[in-house]
Amino acid sequence: MCSTRCVREVFALGTRITLIVLSIPLGMSLTLVVMDPLWTRILFVVLSLVLIAANVDSALHVRGVRRATGSTALVVNEIVTTAMTLALLVLPWILGGLHPRDGTSRGRSCSRSRPGCSASARS
Repeated sequence: MCSTRCVREVFALGTRITLIVLSIPLGMSLTLVVMDPLWTRILFVVLSLVLIAANVDSALHVRGVRRATGSTALVVNEIVTTAMTLALLVLPWILGGLHPRDGTSRGRSCSRSRPGCSASARS
């Protein structure tokens, strides 16, 4: 039956989107700690594009569920989650982008009493 198959596909797509959304903060945190900030920005852009593609794919399948079941609940859910996804992707750039600070040489003064300050940062 199409309605059962269509609903299962939409739930599988929703699970995929959830895993992508959860991988963004995890991946960003790990790359900020271990890699150069450029790689963090690249990872964010790649995960954002994957998330957009997954959202488009899900939106196309939700239309089929609407036709098969007559329910608008999944359509409304898709609209709300798409708006939240856009906010998730745009908000970091609105707030200033990805510019992590190391606390020593970029905008903060370094004194002898502060741990972690190197001699070159004090001069």
